[in-house]
Amino acid sequence: MRVFLDCNNEKNPYMEYSTFYKEFVDLNYNNPFEDNSPILPLKEYKKLFNFIKEYTNYNFTKYSFGNIIFFTPIKIKAKRYFEDGLPYLKIMGNDVKGNAVVKFKVNGVILESIIIEDVFDGQKIFSKCDWNNCEIEIFDGKELLYKNHYNLHRSIGLESNIVTEIYKVNLNKSKNQFNLSPPMYESFTIGETKHIDTISSYLTSEINFYLNFINVGKDNCTFLRKNERDKAYKLLDDILKKSGEIWIFDPYFLSQKYSDFEDITDFLMLLINNSHRRNIVFSKFSDGSFEDFKNQLNEVELAFFKDFGFSNVNFIESKENFHDRFMFFVSENNIEGFQLGTSINSLGKNYSNIVKLSPFCCQYIFKILMEDIVSENIFKICD
Repeated sequence: MRVFLDCNNEKNPYMEYSTFYKEFVDLNYNNPFEDNSPILPLKEYKKLFNFIKEYTNYNFTKYSFGNIIFFTPIKIKAKRYFEDGLPYLKIMGNDVKGNAVVKFKVNGVILESIIIEDVFDGQKIFSKCDWNNCEIEIFDGKELLYKNHYNLHRSIGLESNIVTEIYKVNLNKSKNQFNLSPPMYESFTIGETKHIDTISSYLTSEINFYLNFINVGKDNCTFLRKNERDKAYKLLDDILKKSGEIWIFDPYFLSQKYSDFEDITDFLMLLINNSHRRNIVFSKFSDGSFEDFKNQLNEVELAFFKDFGFSNVNFIESKENFHDRFMFFVSENNIEGFQLGTSINSLGKNYSNIVKLSPFCCQYIFKILMEDIVSENIFKICD
């Protein structure tokens, strides 16, 4: 019995056509991947795999060898075009006949379904709605001749961090060297951005939120034992490379009661690896002040921070006293957050943890902190 393979099926070797497929299976051949196989060794089979893939676009598996396979491609294809700025499908091919069913969508939401009878070579199919993907099926009576799914991309948003030079530095409280690679961040869009892209982005965020919600029990906790300063630095270095504007809420960040000046400067060094805007919210009710910290910086340290773009780092006084510590990475369509078991400048000194927040919890906490805690009193190392 022959079976139908649509254009997106992994067994289908054709890029544009659907095909009928028939395979005669030999169950009595030697497994070429067994050590005692008298056939070709594995290395030679891999060469054969690559050759077949390159010249036929078919991915053989070990189960295909010894079998006889027949493909009968159906010469029908649908292409995407634009007319007066609107997308449409054009059906082409020598085997075009029958009826077509087309579903125009935004992501997974069906906007319009169309049935076209007696399709012909060169027929155009338009939708009344703006869409970014569609499914098309063509039947000859009850027999399926063509099936494909298309994604339509009008624009591509790109974010790039270009690293021009890597510096190796020794932190004050770590035995290991760290790479400082200050990136040049740039965000740009190729193509035309339309209203439908906003809807698509919302639907994508909705799915991501749901997936995170059902996986809320996933372990996202990293526990630090006493005197694990190097582990804490490595963890912070990895986290701080995430994309998005950084918001750090730490009431005792500038406090030298539980840490010292070198602890603070060590963390600021790690901040160099992120070129987004960085905000550190500290409590004016603690025993440390920004003026006291800045006055301890010598000319070399001030010049160093200036060279690495610390004019983009804000130290913000809180309006209210607060206790728990948080770190957030905020981008246009996403927010990611962590709760810290102790102040950043003392992570790894004693037993503490870093817990990744669920999306709902993250947005809820960030909203409250921004409304209740953040003031307009902003200080900078490099004025």
